[in-house]
Amino acid sequence: MRPRTATILGSIAAISYIFLVPEDQAGIFFLGVPVPPPISLSELIVLIPSVAVLLCAPSVYSESNRSPQTRH
Repeated sequence: MRPRTATILGSIAAISYIFLVPEDQAGIFFLGVPVPPPISLSELIVLIPSVAVLLCAPSVYSESNRSPQTRH
């Protein structure tokens, strides 16, 4: 996969996950069903790398645009 494509897909995944976690914690997806503590914990743990991917993606994207690409 090309770095540019990977950066774009990673950004889309991180943005969607960042918006889905608070909605899930608020109970929007399953009304009336509380979120189990292990699910809440795992969502918060995975949220940290999602934010990191979102913060690092622009630098990877700009680096992939600067470097000459060789096609095989």
